[in-house]
Amino acid sequence: MWNGLPGVTSVSRFTDRKTAVMRIWKALRNPAGAANGSAPSPKRARRGRSKKARILTLLQQAKGATLDEIMRATGWQAHSVRGFISGNLGKRMGLKVHSTRRSGGERSYRILRG
Repeated sequence: MWNGLPGVTSVSRFTDRKTAVMRIWKALRNPAGAANGSAPSPKRARRGRSKKARILTLLQQAKGATLDEIMRATGWQAHSVRGFISGNLGKRMGLKVHSTRRSGGERSYRILRG
């Protein structure tokens, strides 16, 4: 992996794993040819595809999202969605999530602004 990174000196092997990991992370954080000298970490690069990000996108819509829509987007069961909304969004992140029943009895959730 190391020898495949742009702008690094090729090596036949590292002293140990710890050294290898540290050098690889350092090279990934400061890739050669990057405009500002820093690149997003792999964790930050994945963030847009996370289930949490998908749920937040759905809940920020004007009409919000139904329980079924969130279940389809995440692959979770209903109790997992409700627990995530209550625990993670409501308690940990401090967001105000409004829950209503739409016509036809569907439960929908949306994030209140302000």
